[in-house]
Amino acid sequence: MATKLYLSDQLPTKHLPEGDVQRVVLAKAMEAYDGASNGNRNRGGMKKANDIINAFKSKFGQSIPFRQAISLLAATHALSFYSLKLQHGVPFQPVTIRVSSDPIGLIDKVLEQNAGSYSKLDDLIEIARNLVAAGLPPSEEEGRVVEVSKEEMARRKTEAERRVTFMAVEAALGEDDFETAYSYVINRLTPSGADLTASNHAETAQHARTHGRNSFSVSSRATKQKEGEDDVSWRAAFLAGRFRPSTTSTPPTLRRLEQRTELLSLALLLAPTAQLTDILAAWRRCEEEMTALQMSQQQAEDEFDDHADRRSALPGNFTISGDQPEMVLNQKRREMGRMTGGGGGGGVGGGKGEGEAPMSMFDLTRSAASAFSRNAFPLRAGSLAQRDATETDGMEGSVDSLASGGSGETQDRVRKRDMVANAVSGGLASGLGWVLGATPEQGR
Repeated sequence: MATKLYLSDQLPTKHLPEGDVQRVVLAKAMEAYDGASNGNRNRGGMKKANDIINAFKSKFGQSIPFRQAISLLAATHALSFYSLKLQHGVPFQPVTIRVSSDPIGLIDKVLEQNAGSYSKLDDLIEIARNLVAAGLPPSEEEGRVVEVSKEEMARRKTEAERRVTFMAVEAALGEDDFETAYSYVINRLTPSGADLTASNHAETAQHARTHGRNSFSVSSRATKQKEGEDDVSWRAAFLAGRFRPSTTSTPPTLRRLEQRTELLSLALLLAPTAQLTDILAAWRRCEEEMTALQMSQQQAEDEFDDHADRRSALPGNFTISGDQPEMVLNQKRREMGRMTGGGGGGGVGGGKGEGEAPMSMFDLTRSAASAFSRNAFPLRAGSLAQRDATETDGMEGSVDSLASGGSGETQDRVRKRDMVANAVSGGLASGLGWVLGATPEQGR
């Protein structure tokens, strides 16, 4: 109805100028906004103000006051999703933004009162940009609007973005989230080296053309001005570089110390001259911690390698009081007989005294061949018990018996299988003795 009565293009004469209608509409919208108790634009006074702005948006949408009102409503609605209380426990109301001398400072309270909200940096930056676009805080008298150029508005938004990022870095460090703070400083607050170099060269050349011999002093002042503009970057880098976790139970890692060194180096490049002493002191302490940690890690690696190289750590290594004795080669005949399978009285060398000479290699090979023949051919145990002569005589007797063809003398006849077994055992004994270089003892 108001649009048809006062703003319709079909009216022959307009009852009120469009400027007066716009001023009245904004006044009523801000009146509803100031009376709202909740920042959600779908409730109460915020809903009424939002409806008024949307009703006349098609007519005044391109005017600066309307664009500022739209940005204000958007920022207030986004803030309503966070828990925010002011001093003395007073809950947040939309009018607080309009009367505040520093509306962006409310974001710092949001980060303080909402755990983990620093991770929603993009949302907080959008709130700050809308507060800047809303023309807050107002620098002129009520009712007067000063149009700001696009370059100036972009600069203000960039400053607000960097300020909110610095707040998020502080909040992340307050909650011991160094990795997030490091990422914000490196990716969002670190100026581009190419941009800084190009800007410094351009300023130096311009001052050299305009001031001639005084170009050096003017360039120095320009550099100091650049440092002043980049105040947020070096402060954030210095704050994160000297960070120490509140819990001392977990020692710092080498990667964490390298990240801190990188941040302090960045702070040294961006900080003004008056702050270099404090930054250098923090950088030196970080370097000392890194050197000590590297030495301790190297010592631990060396100790681990030495432990693996020790003889006592090798498998199958038998030690006595930490020392490994030498191999006992001159074992007694009884022990060697036990090793070859001989019993206490039936084995080779069994039943002899402890003071006898050690077994020779030839006897050892004969004992091994005898054990092999008993295990490999168990069926001829009866024939071996009847054999009293040597293996050579037995083999000759068996050959003569087979040649004579006597079928009646069964006890003297050796089967063909036993003849082969005797030949194998005899060859094995002589072969092993020859390989080992053993000679039979005299008198045996």
